[in-house]
This record gives sequence, C-alpha cells and structure tokens, in this order.
Amino acid sequence: MVSCQDFKRFLKKDMAKQVKQVILDERFWNSCNIIVQVGTPLVRLLRICDSDEKPLLGYVYEGMYRARKALFCSKKRLYQQYIDIINARWDKILRKSLHAAAYYLNPAFQYDKEFFCEKTEVLSGLLDYIDTRVDTGGNKAYNEISLYRDRQKSFARPTAMTIARSTRPEGELDYDEMEELLEEEMPRYDDSLSFDPETDKRR
Repeated sequence: MVSCQDFKRFLKKDMAKQVKQVILDERFWNSCNIIVQVGTPLVRLLRICDSDEKPLLGYVYEGMYRARKALFCSKKRLYQQYIDIINARWDKILRKSLHAAAYYLNPAFQYDKEFFCEKTEVLSGLLDYIDTRVDTGGNKAYNEISLYRDRQKSFARPTAMTIARSTRPEGELDYDEMEELLEEEMPRYDDSLSFDPETDKRR
C-alpha cells in the first residue's frame, strides 16, 4: 500500500511518513501476528457463548480450556504474559467453579472418557459449588453425582446415552464452520461511505 503510486503523493506529509515507517517495520507485523494468535481462540470462544440455539453454560469451561491450550501450543515464551492475563480474568472474574461444575455435569463431556478433562479443579469446582448452594441434603447430592458419573440407574438407560451424545451445541467443535458463518455476517463495504484522502471528507 505505502509503495504504490497513489500513496506517494502524500509522502510530503509527516503523518504519511510515519505511517510508511510503521507499515514497513517488521516488528509491527510481528505484533499483529501475536494479536491474531492470542485473539483467535478467544473470539472462537465468544462466538460459541454468543449462540442463542442452546444453553451454553456447560460448554464455557471446555471452550476456555481450548483457548488456553491453543496458546500453550504456540511459543510459550512469547505468549506467557497474555496467558497470565487470561488466567487472572478466568480465575478472579468468570466464576471458574461454576463453569467447572457445569462442565462436569454436562453429559456430552462426562461420558466422553477419551477427552473428558480429569483435572482436579473440575471436581473441586463441582464440590465447591454444592457446598455453597446446598444447605441440607448434601449427602444425597453427592450420591446422585456418583450415580451420574458411574451411569447407574436412570443414567444407564439407552435414552440417556443417546441424549448425552446429542447435547453438543451445533458447530461447537467445528471452528472452521463457525468462522465461515462469521464471514457471512460481516457487513458489506459501502463505497458511498469511503473517504477522500485529499479533503478527509465523506464523498
């Protein structure tokens, strides 16, 4: 852009020179790449949470786990400061125990033994939430959780298993499909709203 003939007529202006210097600086593009790497998994998570199709409380924990894992798979040294920020917000603001409990109680994950997260914070989050919400009958709640986890009694019925396999929200794991939908939702460019660089006024 800054090397084209149309831009050269603006190079006498100090601001144009500064723009050219920034655009041609490799450090600028490296910073842009970091922003994309950090933002992409978070945007994907926000897009999932923004769906109105089904209640998604039980999917936020897994989505955040995926977002953080995506950053860890990159160069950790470059992204550690951003990971620390995400973890701080996740731990202090977003009520992690609630989301961990919802994740544990989501049959789509609980009965997917290959991918179910066995981190201690998941069960701890569930127990913490029960302790704060159940005044009496706590033992009964724990017993019901054991039945649920081990697929006993009504949880062992074929209907329950079928429902568990079909409770993932539409497109929840297909990030590529989700991004295609986002592109379709992007507003089309209106040429009538463009600016004339000579006058800085709308055409």
